[in-house]
Amino acid sequence: MKSFSKRILALASAAAIALTTIPAVHADQQLTAVEVKATHGQALRMVRSIPTGAPLTRQGLCNMVMNSYKSITGLTDEDLEQPNQAFIDCMDPDVLNACHLGLIQGQGAGMFDPKGTVTRQEFWTITAGLLETVGYPYLNDIEMDLDIYSDADQVADSALQPLQALLCLEILSAEEGSELSPNGTITSEEAMAMLEQVVTFYTEWLEDPVEPQRYLGEEIADFALDYVGCRYVSGGRGPNKFDCSGFVYYVYKNFGYTLKPGAKTQWSKLDGTIKKADLLPGDLVFFSRNGRSSGIFHVGLYIGDGQFVHAANSRKGVIVTDMDEAWYANRYLGAKRAIG
Repeated sequence: MKSFSKRILALASAAAIALTTIPAVHADQQLTAVEVKATHGQALRMVRSIPTGAPLTRQGLCNMVMNSYKSITGLTDEDLEQPNQAFIDCMDPDVLNACHLGLIQGQGAGMFDPKGTVTRQEFWTITAGLLETVGYPYLNDIEMDLDIYSDADQVADSALQPLQALLCLEILSAEEGSELSPNGTITSEEAMAMLEQVVTFYTEWLEDPVEPQRYLGEEIADFALDYVGCRYVSGGRGPNKFDCSGFVYYVYKNFGYTLKPGAKTQWSKLDGTIKKADLLPGDLVFFSRNGRSSGIFHVGLYIGDGQFVHAANSRKGVIVTDMDEAWYANRYLGAKRAIG
C-alpha cells in the first residue's frame, strides 16, 4: 500500500503517460467530444440491424467495441495495423483487430467461435479493457463495496476490478440489493447502451482529466500508515502513542467516526462481518485467543494487498503485518466495516 502522496504522484504520472500515448491520428485531428459522440452514434447505427434483445455474439461484440475504439481515437480501418492473426472460422477485420489489441482472445485451436454468446462479466472485462487501451489510467485504483449486490460472490476474480470501475464511473448501473447476473448473457441492446456510456465518459474525461473520487477506506488506510513507527502504550489514543483499539479509534476519529476504544467493544458495536476475500482498505480486522468474540484481544486496520497496520505491542509499536503471518493467521476471527 502506497502512501497518499506517493499514490497521487504515481497517478499523475500515469495520466501524463496516458495522454501522450493516445494514437497520433486522434492527436492530429483534435476531435471534440461532440464530434466523437456523433461519429460513434453513426458507427453504432451501422450495427443496429442486430436484434437489440438478442444475446450479443462474440463477433457482434468485436464489431461494437472496434466501432467505439475507432470513434474515440479517430482511427480508420486503413490506419490500424494489419493483424497477422487469423481464425479458421472467422476473418472479420473487427474480430482480428480486437484480438490484436488484446481486448478479446480466440478459443484455441485456431477457432474464434464468432456465434458464441457473451456473458455479462466477460463484457465488463472487455469494456474496461477498451477504456484502458485508449488511455484511461485509473481503472486499477478504483475500489468499492460489492457486498451491496446480492450475487456479487458469483463474479469471477478476473471481472472484480472491471466491475468496480464500471460501477464507480457510472458506466454500469445497478441498484443496491439488485442482482448483477454476472454469468447471464448480455443483450446487444445492453451492450450498445454501455458502449455509448464509455464513449461519453471518456471523451468528457479527456476534456477534464480528473482522478475519480477515492474510496474512503483508502484514505483512512493511507492516513493510518502515517503513524507507522509510533510507540505502543497501553490505553494510548494518540496522537503519537497508541494501543491497538486506541489506534483504530484515533484514525477513524479523524474521519468523523466514533469507535469507542476496546477491541471487543469495536467488534460488538459494528454490524455484520466481512469475508476475508472481500476485505477493503479501512476494514477492521480482529484476532481472538479462542476463536470466539469472547476471546478478542487485538484489532488492526486492513490496508490492502493482504496487509494490515496496527499497534502491535510495546516492543514493535505501530507496524504493518501480512495477514497470512502465521501467528496472526492462526488467531484471525473476522472483519467488520465501519464505513456506511
